[in-house]
Amino acid sequence: MTAVSLSKRQAGLATWLIIVLILVVAALIGVGSVAGLYYSGYLGGNQAATAVAADASATEDSVSAPRKPPIYLPLEPALVVNFNRRGRVGYLQAGLQLMAREQSVIDAAQANLPMIRNSLLILLSTQSYEELSSRESMERLRQKTLDEVNSVLDRVDAPGHIEAVYFTAFVMQ
Repeated sequence: MTAVSLSKRQAGLATWLIIVLILVVAALIGVGSVAGLYYSGYLGGNQAATAVAADASATEDSVSAPRKPPIYLPLEPALVVNFNRRGRVGYLQAGLQLMAREQSVIDAAQANLPMIRNSLLILLSTQSYEELSSRESMERLRQKTLDEVNSVLDRVDAPGHIEAVYFTAFVMQ
C-alpha cells in the first residue's frame, strides 16, 4: 500500500466516524427531549406531574392575590388574674389584641367579648409562674389563647376565625 491510498482510507474512515457520532448525539438529544416531554406531562404520560403543575399554578394564583390588611381588636381593660408563684399568690396582668383580616370576624369577637374574656381569664389563672417564665412557654400560651378565642367563636357560629393573638402588655408580680 502506498501512502496516498492509506491517507484516503483514513479520511474515509474519519468521515464515517464523524457521521456516526453526529447520529448518536442526535438520537440522544431526541430521546432526552421525548423523555422530558413525557415526564412533564406534555405527552400525557405523567398525570402526577400534571397534578403538581396544576397545584403550583393554583398556589401562584393564591399567592398573587393581595392579602387584606390586618384589623386589630384590643381587649380592654387588660386581663388581671391570680396565679400560683412557688406556693404563693402572684398576679398577672396581660394586655391582648386579636387580629383578623375580615371585619365580620372582628365584629363577631366584639359581640362575644364577655365570653372571650371569661375563657381567657380561666385559661390564664390556671398558669403557674414556671409556665410563664420562658419565651417558649409564652409562645405556647399565645397559641392556647388563640385556640381558646377561636373555640368561643366556633360556639357562636362566627363567620371566620381570629388569625393571631398578640400580648401587648405582660406583667407578673
